[in-house]
Amino acid sequence: MIRDNITIDIPMKMTEEEVKKTHADTSKGFYSDANNCWYFYDLNYEVEDDVTLDMPVAGFFGRWKGVAGIVVSAVIGIVLIVFLTKRRKSSH
Repeated sequence: MIRDNITIDIPMKMTEEEVKKTHADTSKGFYSDANNCWYFYDLNYEVEDDVTLDMPVAGFFGRWKGVAGIVVSAVIGIVLIVFLTKRRKSSH
């Protein structure tokens, strides 16, 4: 359960400065010349009550373990090839 109440005012009123700061989509809002404010009626709120915040994994950061494994395997393979070829040349 969420401890505090959530209050939502519709329409959401934002100044031009707040719109720029939050990168709000002004195509979904209405500008009032009288108040010099943007009004938004189509609002989406996502409310969660989790103990931890799970951030979505995207791009390279989701695959870094696999990439690291491939790089380590490649380095070990190259070192073995160089070592074995030097060893064979020195024994002849």
